[in-house]
Amino acid sequence: MNRLLAQVLRWSGMLLYWLHLHPLVIWLARRRTRILLYHACEPTESDFIRDLESNTPPDRFDAHLNFLVRHYRVVPLDALERGAPGDRAVVITFDDGYASVYANAFPRLRRLGLPATVYLTTDVVDNRALIWINELNWLLRNHGAVARPLAEKVFACAPRTAIPAVLKRACERYEPSTVRDLLDAIRARAGLDGGSTAAGARLYLTWEEIREMAQGDVTFGNHTASHPNLARLRAAAQADEIGRAQGALTSHLGAPTSLAYPFGLHDVASRRVAAELGFASVMEVGGINDVPGAVPRSSRSSRSSPRPKPACGACGTESGVLCPTSCAGRIGPMTVVTVERLLTEKAHTEKRLGPV
Repeated sequence: MNRLLAQVLRWSGMLLYWLHLHPLVIWLARRRTRILLYHACEPTESDFIRDLESNTPPDRFDAHLNFLVRHYRVVPLDALERGAPGDRAVVITFDDGYASVYANAFPRLRRLGLPATVYLTTDVVDNRALIWINELNWLLRNHGAVARPLAEKVFACAPRTAIPAVLKRACERYEPSTVRDLLDAIRARAGLDGGSTAAGARLYLTWEEIREMAQGDVTFGNHTASHPNLARLRAAAQADEIGRAQGALTSHLGAPTSLAYPFGLHDVASRRVAAELGFASVMEVGGINDVPGAVPRSSRSSRSSPRPKPACGACGTESGVLCPTSCAGRIGPMTVVTVERLLTEKAHTEKRLGPV
């Protein structure tokens, strides 16, 4: 059903664009703030991110920014957190902290004077390690004879299951010790050193690059320490993941005000930890944001992810950028849901979910 709805919205957006009605639809939904989710910005996908639907090539990112500048107001995240983003507001975010954001996205944002927020997975800053799903993706593609049988057995996949399906199953069945033992076994059999692979890949930002970006209009948020599926962790482990990242970020940049759940996955314990740490905003994936005049202490905001494949014709290019339909001008396929806000009466204990 969600896929069918996405197709209907996609084609509706293309039709509205070619009928030159998208400015009207954007105006009608002007009070809804869009929070756009990006990851990498590589000209050509490396095997670390291939088929993860997480890359926006620089030329396509240019098309996105050009459309946003024409039709929206790109605002900093704290404008949303203050509850005063204004009409036609868009917040640009990046997850994980890829080096390609510094190399390819940051110069484009700086040239146009646009703000953005990057959510960092702190264990991989300075390329000391790899995010587990990036490393597993690379191992499956470059050392498949060793990696495939082990991964298929651990995650109960049929032989020769497509790599994206293996990774999806790995996320669904995520257990830290299972993933760690699997990667250790593959590295040992392939004669690899994880630290050397990470250093050679140079996949993520360094603290030096992060500090340079912070001098511009880029702020940074918490994306956990190691990028787990939080919903598969006990409450104490979730607190450790988010808390360790918060400590690292605070020591380098000052305390971040926003948290983004890895993979958009979370549970009640995740929200409790976020409330206890006093985040001003917490990012999910998918949905629509209706922002009132004031944002409570901890809010759940919904982001849509620009896909590398054509989404709609709203930008007038083959790549497809913004879909100006009843999906509220979100980028790419999305699940349209009612967004709820996390209302915190007592940050350390009581919470309730209320409709926006």
